[in-house]
Amino acid sequence: MEVQVLQGAQWTSLGFVAMDKYIRDYALPLASDIRENESLTLRFIKHGGGLSHLDHIGIGQSTLSSLQPQTELFYKLQEKDNDVIEVFESGIEVLLTDIDISQNIDFSGRIEPEVIGKAPFIYPKENKGIRMHSGSEFYVYELNSLLGQNPVDGQIEGLDASPYLFKEYDIPGSGHPRGYTYGWVMNDDNYLYAALDFTPDNTMDGDKDYASVYIDTPIGVKQFKVSENQKVWGSPAFTYTNKVNYEHKIYEFKIPLTEIFGADFSASDQDGVNSSIKIAFDAYGTAMPLNRIDPDVAYGSKTNEYLVVYQASSSTNETAGIYGQFFTYDGMPSGSTLELYPDGSDYPAGPKVAYNSIEDEFLVVWSRYDGTTDRVEGIRLDSSGNVIGSVTYLDEAQAAMSDYIEMESREFARWLTVRTTTPMQSFGEEAVKTATSF
Repeated sequence: MEVQVLQGAQWTSLGFVAMDKYIRDYALPLASDIRENESLTLRFIKHGGGLSHLDHIGIGQSTLSSLQPQTELFYKLQEKDNDVIEVFESGIEVLLTDIDISQNIDFSGRIEPEVIGKAPFIYPKENKGIRMHSGSEFYVYELNSLLGQNPVDGQIEGLDASPYLFKEYDIPGSGHPRGYTYGWVMNDDNYLYAALDFTPDNTMDGDKDYASVYIDTPIGVKQFKVSENQKVWGSPAFTYTNKVNYEHKIYEFKIPLTEIFGADFSASDQDGVNSSIKIAFDAYGTAMPLNRIDPDVAYGSKTNEYLVVYQASSSTNETAGIYGQFFTYDGMPSGSTLELYPDGSDYPAGPKVAYNSIEDEFLVVWSRYDGTTDRVEGIRLDSSGNVIGSVTYLDEAQAAMSDYIEMESREFARWLTVRTTTPMQSFGEEAVKTATSF
């Protein structure tokens, strides 16, 4: 992300920051002559990566105004509250007035990877990673137990008076906010109505976003999917609800009961019909579960095996660690899973792995936020997966991961680039010294 300031008729770069997928705080220094202005026009431009979002912009107690017709800029960037706006390559412009003597421009934002995972959140969660079938876990809704209608209109506040079918706490591994997902189901004589308040998804991603209802019918499990381009069974919306204070995705479904029980079914005449509906859901909005994500792989030429490293959540989905698994040349797992950094609430992320053919060793590195800054840490493994030494702190970096390459001897850990608060820069000598020491 680049920040520019308008000086006269020219845009001047204030600097670059490298962002990862998590909303983090950043600061760029302001020269004294710039701070003397009573107002500043700033432009934020995305360079590379996937979708990018800003959550907050400010200089001390200055006043933020929008220079673009989208009034949402003014409201969404006032506070760091997960109410984000998307930033494009063309940039967004804002006006800051009543500038105080603060030395920094402060802002919060994120940039997703260009390639992201596709796994949705599943409800009930016992179905995670399993293709839905009649033997899957389902919630049970008794037909006519909650009579009513939910018009598919992008508003679900009227459902608050009705009991939830489920309420699940989700921890995304995609950089989206943690939050609850709420599900409701009701029916009238002709339709089954369902709704999801998917609070973890605070980004608008077009047809990438979707949600589904799965119902175990007499002829098998049926999927009723809703997205921006698939609205036969309902519709999505990006809106505010009373569950959280930021804009996010909701989904509404309106499914004919004849799709569940057959063409001759009538809710008022249930003779011979099992009125228990087995129902499940999924939801994806580039918000995805914290599970096995961010994989990287290196080939060990001496053993003819591959080491795959990844970030994975615990079974409770509340903590994460860094893990590895060896695979044979034909793709079969070799040995047991390696725990490289144990499950913890500090969420180590973005693992990378490199192989040193001279020493027949692997180097695995990752970033970990310790509550103050991002730390780059690493560990060495022999070709059997045995740890050499211990987890070693390498350096601080604003945005997680640097790339490593194979080099002679222990210099294979040399940085090609390091993401810092300045533009991408070669690191080289200091990194080699660090790697050699560990």
